[in-house]
Amino acid sequence: MGQTSIQKASNIIKPRMKKTQPLEVCTSLTSYTFPRLLRLKSYWRLIRVPLTSRKRLEAVSHILNVFDLEKDYKTKRNRERLAKILDLVTGNSVLEVGCATGYILNYVASKKNIQESVGVDLNDGRLWVAKKKYPNSKFYKADLLSLPFSDKSFDTVLLPEILEHISQPKKALDEAIRIAKREVIITLPNASKENYDKSLVEISEHKWYPTEEKVKSLLGNKKHEVHFTSNQDFMIIKIFV
Repeated sequence: MGQTSIQKASNIIKPRMKKTQPLEVCTSLTSYTFPRLLRLKSYWRLIRVPLTSRKRLEAVSHILNVFDLEKDYKTKRNRERLAKILDLVTGNSVLEVGCATGYILNYVASKKNIQESVGVDLNDGRLWVAKKKYPNSKFYKADLLSLPFSDKSFDTVLLPEILEHISQPKKALDEAIRIAKREVIITLPNASKENYDKSLVEISEHKWYPTEEKVKSLLGNKKHEVHFTSNQDFMIIKIFV
């Protein structure tokens, strides 16, 4: 019996599997539909380096795990949000905290001709993809509550939809302000908006629901100039340091 289209596509992307390979990694490869497998051709160039079958399999698994994340950045709502972030960025150096696969950092760096672009994240798989996709930027594994940079290291520090995932948002914000020379730019799902989008705000991964009042309380007595745009699905905050 001939192979189906999905089986053929899987054979193109999937290396030979050994019995020692983790089952969850193997399963992630076969759970994607044929159109998704075809679109992964654009990512295949990331793993052309000589690798063992196990490492190649794990590399493809990392890509599959972040594939939908980058697709989400390209929706109309997120394109508009990225355009607003871009308008706020100044200077020649940018750090993105919680950079995931590096899409936002690369977008800003390429559009603004940034000379130094750095991303930090805790997810090894996403960092692996970021390093392969965007070699002009630097990526490190780091905890945003204790960033490995000296004071005023970057003109701009970006925190795009990060603080709502943190149980200590004030400490994270203090750390971002510490290493910024000019500005900290934050985006958050907007719980201040009347009839806000619950699919953006009320999700299990969020430690708290962001409102303008709560964000202001994070700043405490710090006398920074702060600009809010909070009448949309996302709050966009620029803190001048």
